[in-house]
Amino acid sequence: MATTFVDYTGDGNATKAFSFPSYKVEDIKVKVDDVVKTVSTHYNITSYTTTGGGNVVFTSGNIPASPADIHIYRDTDVDSAKATYTAGSSVKAGDLNNNHTQLLYALQEEQNQLVRSGNIKDAAVITSKIKDLNVTRAKIANDAIDGTKIADDSINSEHYVAGSIDTEHIADAQITHVKLANDSVDGDNIQDDVINSEHYVAVSIDTEHIANENITTAKLAADAVTASKLADNAVVTANIVDANVTHVKLATDAVDGDNIADDSINSEHYVDGSIDTAHIADSQVTTAKIAADAVNGTKIADDSINSEHYVDGSIDTAHIADAQITTAKIADGAITDAKIAGGSLDNRYYTETELDAGQLDNRYYTETESDARYFNISTGDTIKDGDSFPDNDTTIATTAAINDRIIDLVDDVGGFVPIANETSFPNTNPDVNNGTGTIVSVSTLASNHTSNGSGTFTISNGTVGNSTVTITGAANSTTYSAGYGLLVETTSTLNTYTFHRLVPKATEVTTVAGISSNITTVATNTSNINAVAADASDIGVVAADGTDIGLVAGSIANVNTTAGSIANVNTTATNIANVNNVGNNISNVNAVHSNASNINSAVSNASNINSAVSNASNINSVAGSISNVNTTAGSIANVNTAASNISNVNNFANTYQIASSDPTTDGGGNALAEGDLYFNTTANELKVYNGGSWQGGVTASGNFAAKTGNTFTGTNIHNDNVKSVYGTSSDGLEVFHNGSDSVINDQGTGSLKLQTGGNTKVEITGTGTSVTGNIVVSGNVDGRDVAADGVALDGFKTGNVTTTTTNGNIKLTPNGTGAVEIKGVGGADGTLQLNCSVNSHGVKIKAPAHSAAASYTLTLPSSISANGALVTDANGNLTFQPVNTGGIGNGAVTTDKINADAVTNAKIADDSIDSEHYVDGSIDTAHIADLQVTTAKIADGAVNSAKIADGAIVNADVNASAAIAGTKISPDFGSQNVVTTGTLGSGDITVTNASPKVNLVDSGNNPDWQIQNDDGTFRITDTTNSSTKLRIDTSGNVLIPGNLDANGGIDVSGSITVTGTVDGVDIAALNTTVGNITTDVVSDTSPQLGGDLESNGNQIKIGDGSGAGSTNKISFGASDDLNIYHDGSNSYIKDTGTGALRILTSQLDIMNPANNEQLAKFVDDGAVELYHDGSKKFETTSTGTKFTGKLSALDGSGSAGSWIALGDSDDLKIYHDGSNSYIHDSGTGDLVVKADDFYVQNAGANHTQLVSDSDADVKLSFNGTEKFQTTTDGAKVIGTGNFVLPSGTSAQRGSAATGAIRYNTTTSQLEVYNGSAWAGVGASSPQVYSVSNTTTTGAAGTSMVIRGEDFVSGATVHYMGSDGTSVAAGSVAYNSETQLTAVSPALLVSGAPYSIKVTNPDGGEAVIGADVEISAGNAPAWTTASGQLGSNQVKDVAVSGLTVAATDADSQAITYSEVTSVLTSNANTPAATMNLSLNSSTGAITGTAPSVTSDTTYTFTLRATDTAGNTTDRSFNIVVLAAPAAIYWFAGTGYGATGTRSGTTWSHTGYNPNASGGGNANNDRLRVYGNGTGGTYAGFHHFLYSNAIAIPTGHDKAQIYISSLYTNNNGYRYNQGNGWTTSQPSGNSHGSGAFGARNLGSHGSGLQTYDIPASHQGQNRYFQMFVFGGQNGVQYQEITLLKTYNVNNP
Repeated sequence: MATTFVDYTGDGNATKAFSFPSYKVEDIKVKVDDVVKTVSTHYNITSYTTTGGGNVVFTSGNIPASPADIHIYRDTDVDSAKATYTAGSSVKAGDLNNNHTQLLYALQEEQNQLVRSGNIKDAAVITSKIKDLNVTRAKIANDAIDGTKIADDSINSEHYVAGSIDTEHIADAQITHVKLANDSVDGDNIQDDVINSEHYVAVSIDTEHIANENITTAKLAADAVTASKLADNAVVTANIVDANVTHVKLATDAVDGDNIADDSINSEHYVDGSIDTAHIADSQVTTAKIAADAVNGTKIADDSINSEHYVDGSIDTAHIADAQITTAKIADGAITDAKIAGGSLDNRYYTETELDAGQLDNRYYTETESDARYFNISTGDTIKDGDSFPDNDTTIATTAAINDRIIDLVDDVGGFVPIANETSFPNTNPDVNNGTGTIVSVSTLASNHTSNGSGTFTISNGTVGNSTVTITGAANSTTYSAGYGLLVETTSTLNTYTFHRLVPKATEVTTVAGISSNITTVATNTSNINAVAADASDIGVVAADGTDIGLVAGSIANVNTTAGSIANVNTTATNIANVNNVGNNISNVNAVHSNASNINSAVSNASNINSAVSNASNINSVAGSISNVNTTAGSIANVNTAASNISNVNNFANTYQIASSDPTTDGGGNALAEGDLYFNTTANELKVYNGGSWQGGVTASGNFAAKTGNTFTGTNIHNDNVKSVYGTSSDGLEVFHNGSDSVINDQGTGSLKLQTGGNTKVEITGTGTSVTGNIVVSGNVDGRDVAADGVALDGFKTGNVTTTTTNGNIKLTPNGTGAVEIKGVGGADGTLQLNCSVNSHGVKIKAPAHSAAASYTLTLPSSISANGALVTDANGNLTFQPVNTGGIGNGAVTTDKINADAVTNAKIADDSIDSEHYVDGSIDTAHIADLQVTTAKIADGAVNSAKIADGAIVNADVNASAAIAGTKISPDFGSQNVVTTGTLGSGDITVTNASPKVNLVDSGNNPDWQIQNDDGTFRITDTTNSSTKLRIDTSGNVLIPGNLDANGGIDVSGSITVTGTVDGVDIAALNTTVGNITTDVVSDTSPQLGGDLESNGNQIKIGDGSGAGSTNKISFGASDDLNIYHDGSNSYIKDTGTGALRILTSQLDIMNPANNEQLAKFVDDGAVELYHDGSKKFETTSTGTKFTGKLSALDGSGSAGSWIALGDSDDLKIYHDGSNSYIHDSGTGDLVVKADDFYVQNAGANHTQLVSDSDADVKLSFNGTEKFQTTTDGAKVIGTGNFVLPSGTSAQRGSAATGAIRYNTTTSQLEVYNGSAWAGVGASSPQVYSVSNTTTTGAAGTSMVIRGEDFVSGATVHYMGSDGTSVAAGSVAYNSETQLTAVSPALLVSGAPYSIKVTNPDGGEAVIGADVEISAGNAPAWTTASGQLGSNQVKDVAVSGLTVAATDADSQAITYSEVTSVLTSNANTPAATMNLSLNSSTGAITGTAPSVTSDTTYTFTLRATDTAGNTTDRSFNIVVLAAPAAIYWFAGTGYGATGTRSGTTWSHTGYNPNASGGGNANNDRLRVYGNGTGGTYAGFHHFLYSNAIAIPTGHDKAQIYISSLYTNNNGYRYNQGNGWTTSQPSGNSHGSGAFGARNLGSHGSGLQTYDIPASHQGQNRYFQMFVFGGQNGVQYQEITLLKTYNVNNP
């Protein structure tokens, strides 16, 4: 239902907003308490727009306060249509829209105002018209509900009172009902309020048991008061809740046409299909009226769709007939590489020049061209994963093959221990398994070492413990120079190592690494190098002439050819002079090179030639470092060895590095790989790369940097406070020495146990220590000699304290006839305590106190007697005796003595339960007989709406004189005050309420008063000033905060009790003082003063006092009315009497203490003088007063602070408020300043601002210069400036007298009121006759020619919208006085039609009728389909993929907004709103998905709006998952599934030379396995991996179930695991970017759970499981479950 009004309750705020649209501001009306208010007088309307509403601002003095009802509503003017038509006139869309809007608004208003105050006839509200449960207590008149109105069984338990019983001699709950004689409990024996509802017999309470008016509202059950319980005419206006006469309470046909407001019938009131063609005016079916897809092919005329009708991008392949895209249709350059199908250029060959020039970078070419230009991995010229490495220079290994080769080489090494030098060997064998096979890397030899003839050399002090190290297997009689590294291998003999290889100096390795490409080149020409090596001496000769070598390097192809005839080279070497000649004639050599026969010879070595050509610069570099070549030549055997294993050298150079910090690439600049090594020279530590980070290994000193599972045979030294921690750092066992003490610290929550043979002997817990077995103590325990105490214990008599081994008793056996004594000690009497089974509670038997001197014996009974009491005789013998009536004292059976439910019906005498015995609320409906709650039993006003059954009040129940006010009928007719102009007749006024109040509100500016009963306290309050003026409390105390004027006297018949003071005097204390006064003066105990009191030359002294009490003061008067005293600081003469304090003298001088300075003087029949510092400042005279100096008054406000007042009623006040000075006249007369000449000057008296001189003229000045002067016949303005007249719009003119003048901002001209109308002065009067081209799309830029007359250059043009808007033209050209050309601005459809207003520069204006129409154009078309946007989103995660889009056929800009309040609402309630952002320009939706508790679909409507204001709405929805559902990528039959999820495939890859293995998937499990043999390179590496799996966003957990996991213990098994990678495993290598259980190690089988990092969610990943082992290794694993899920939805 459209909104046409808004209601508020007054709260003292002047501004109230409304947001409903209206046709014009005059249609907005306001009612306060159902009274229509007047605009300008009572309120104004601000910030008004026709579409967005505005604000109602109440004027001062008219602001509604609580509880006034404010009703702001629209009342559309329908006295005449907005547009009328005559025969032959044009029908414009704007006119139709205006009339439609007028009709629509009126129908909306009628619909919303159907039932409001004044629209319901008297007696029209009958029972069927009243909504159930809406006749509330407030609607029912007092005394209307008598006994007949209350339904049977309607009084519930909450209406009753109950009681209780008490006393203290009999044990609690021992008097049961069988102990009470019938009728023994009468009314006197039952305490008040102990009988509860369960004690009543049903229907036992008749009417006479219920006191009158004691069934209050709370006692009536809901629906208890039916129609029969209401007296006829009992429901009056006051009993009906406001706004509760709804449509169901109105009789059929009760609302006729007269009751329906104009324009209130909206679209929902029409019957479907009731509007046919005849009802629709021509051209009224606009774009907005046509449903989507309603216009099909049959509705479109042939050849009517032109290019402008297509949406950009709307013609796709299906719309184009075959072979219709001809050459002419293809734009130049339109065929890009993306448009060319693969292989379509197979027959196109390109030249080498084209290839070299890169002209094919963005083109396709043939496979033949590809093979000729690029290396093809599929042609067999590669070493693939699993292939052996042939000894040739024509094959290239793949990355997977190289990785596996490195792994095989590493397999040959049992371990790796780096040390700094040859004196840093470890004291223990580094190989902890069998002692052999671990490589020890000596980083740098500190000195030269020479092997003997058997290849052995020793190093004294070789270990860190200075032991000798022996190295065997070196080259015979060879010197290993300082600076080189050394690799040796451990043996089973301690400190004996086998030589492995020599490591070049780091500097030389660096040099080689810097020219690795050169080494590669050399490697590809090993045969030539070998040939050269065979003739090193000749090379030496050649080396002597490096210049010629450089020349030769420039023709390396020829050199290679020459290398094929090395014998000739040798011959050449012996004739070096000739070679030099050749070098000088290199051009001839090149000519020879061009000889075909030489070329044919070179073909056999084409690959070398190609390599040389591409590495000519490197060969030049070699030539520049010929000394290195010579050095290499000197060790050509090593070079040959390296050349034959160059791939290993390269791999080792890449894998092993020496650096000062963690490298980020391997030695070859490639990405780091798992297993890479480097020696950290900063930490002297060897580190290994684990695939994600560098991990510490062994330091150069031989210590383990970060290893687990080691066996140590030597001493491990932990410095002070260095801890060995077992377990986690927060819950582990610490062992350390803190510098003073050795500490074993158990941080865990369990026990610290010391065990032998697996058995716990000592257990230390948080509460103590337990020991299993014997503790042998040779000394003392807590100072006690345990051995000596044992001897003492043995001295106890055997058998006195004994126990059997099982369930035995402890026996205390006295000696002879003695007794077992429990002695008292230290003032405590002997006590025997019998504890419970767990010793947490006990009962004590205690001896009488010592002071009782008691010595007697209590003998227990010989047998048990049921239901008896223990009774003792005179000898202390106890027996069980029954308890009967005679044994109970009268009144001894108190409440505590009676068991629950012991008092039955038979025990209660008839009529003994009175009202005081009921527990409040204990009598419920079942206890009251039917029809026993009569009218007399129901308190006035007790039956509210909850007590009246639905539909119970019928017509007869409503009093004929009880007019139902409008406020009682729904919808609310507004709050109404009860107003009477007559006199309230005789009778009482009763105000019933919690803290009832009567407010007396003054209609003028006088204070308002309130009379209130505040919880029994009577108050009279000045509510205007929030001040209590009279209070009488329940004890009769009266408080009058102000003065009590008792001119007539106060008669008090009793005593006046004063708890405080009277005029500051403590009366109680004063009475005490007076009562204690004696006649003791000095030493006389009873002096009598019958005459004068003589001092006899002495002083009469009275000490310091306060004036209070009776000490140290002189008092006069029967009531001590006058007191003279000194308080230690000041002296006082204090008069507290009712009369005056008179000082009788002809002259009173008040002097200073020195009697030399006058303070004040009072002279009989003369002056009163006041002095300051001896100087007279004030004096009264016979005619008044005079003062000397300045008369000052402090800051004040005229009502507070200080001021000078004149007049009986302070009519004239002069004061300064701290900022400004005032002369304030508040009297009834005038403020008259009498003077012949009167001036007002500035504070400096140098500028006169106002002058009224004796000539009777008045002058006003500005800054001392006259600007205005009155004259005998008027006034004149003086000066050369301007005179500002009142200005405003035409609507702001207001009332005026003839001759009034003002400037009209609407017409921009001066105007004068001629007595009947305002007339413009001097403005031009242009006229507009026609406007051309009056239809525009709304976009700026339409040129319009305006024709008329009296146009002036500089005239402006405005487009005046029918909605009140005014928009200036984009530009205006002055053509002539009869023609203007205006370019239209951007205009909205909502303002059409627009009038044209022309305004000349002098303000003259003319307006032509609403002629400019806005063509609605095409509404935006959504390109985004309705329904769900994007994929499912996840709660608390940033939304993604959410964008909407629309196009506009008129090429207008589109903005996006939400019609609903779901998508962009910030209510922050996930169940209803999303709080996302919608970009109005791009349509992008961003933000974080709401935190829903269950999967939620949010449906909302978005609007696309073009520049002209055309809109198109579309409904969308976004699905937010509380947590995305788990996905089972693999689930075996054990999980209710049959293996692989649809769309998931599994593949195997691996490497297994001389071994076996594989991987497969079936319905039950995923399996990967490997079996190594005992042969060489018998390792294996196998993967089973999935295709790309899209891990959903929000899946933050992964689970696998490993059903079987195996690894043997007698072979090489390196790793097995599973996890996810970003790339697919290939050959023998892991995919990259892994996460998950990469190394199962200690995981074992079973369910494994790990986190999925956020960076992997929403991405494609590969799941892999793998096994990796070596010689004789056997491993496999099987998985039966693989799933991903969100932690909140597993």
